[in-house]
Amino acid sequence: MNRIYRLQAVRSSSSFGVIVAVVFLTILLSAGISRAEPVINRVTQEGVLAIGVRTDAFPFSYFDAQGQPAGFSIDLVARMKQRLESKLGRSVRFPFVEVSPANRYDTLQQGKMELLCDSTSFSRSRAMNAQFSIGYFQTGTQLLVKEGNTFGNQFRIGVISGTTNADSVKRRLAFAEFVDLPDRATGMQALERNRIDALASDGILLEAMRRTSSEPDRLTVIPRTPYDEQTYACLLPPGNDRFQAAVNATLTDFMQGVLDQNPEDLALFDRWFGATGVVPIDREPVLDFFRRIVEAGDNSNL
Repeated sequence: MNRIYRLQAVRSSSSFGVIVAVVFLTILLSAGISRAEPVINRVTQEGVLAIGVRTDAFPFSYFDAQGQPAGFSIDLVARMKQRLESKLGRSVRFPFVEVSPANRYDTLQQGKMELLCDSTSFSRSRAMNAQFSIGYFQTGTQLLVKEGNTFGNQFRIGVISGTTNADSVKRRLAFAEFVDLPDRATGMQALERNRIDALASDGILLEAMRRTSSEPDRLTVIPRTPYDEQTYACLLPPGNDRFQAAVNATLTDFMQGVLDQNPEDLALFDRWFGATGVVPIDREPVLDFFRRIVEAGDNSNL
């Protein structure tokens, strides 16, 4: 009897172990499925979508004097919020997450952020680790310099680590000395203190920095024609085609509205880039870009 009892106990213990293993595996699989769940499905259930905000992408994405997210891209994100709420039939909360060029992809991959619309440029290498929306603005790599700088033999260019601008100027201006910088604000300080001769970045961002500097007339953006083209697009987690379609539709509607001179869309555009806007620009190249994007593809609604 004792031997039979011991055998039953072993079998019971073995069965219990199998049950525990199955339960544990189920929990792990459920957690994995939850993490891999498409953004639209999760937003439908929870009503929350984490939005990235940059501190150094004025006038596209930044925190204002009151510490609130602001910028052209943030205004477009507000349009996306309206679209999601209308299509999903529920309110959606947008918590904002501060990100930088150095940590934006890690923040996205860790699930701490699900959408970033700022000055991130599309590139094929970046698209291997993230999903991009259609482009919604075009600029190019240029240099911010002090007016009248003759550039001696020790030509020092400040570059922001991890940006396409850094790659661009290193290819085209290989003779220069390059100084790695963490952000544009540090670069501006280095330029003002003569630690560098030029700061490389997107022309629109450099022009914004020039206009908001203490002595804008002492600075200039060169060359007139950028070294390359940089197309801004929103960044979102891979495998989210429905969410991407919703973002694309919002951007397309806005660009079409500007082209059609819709008052609401024109007001948004002019607030940032119009003649009396934050950073006045020549609107024709931007409108041509809008036309190409709108005519290029099929952007279905959510």
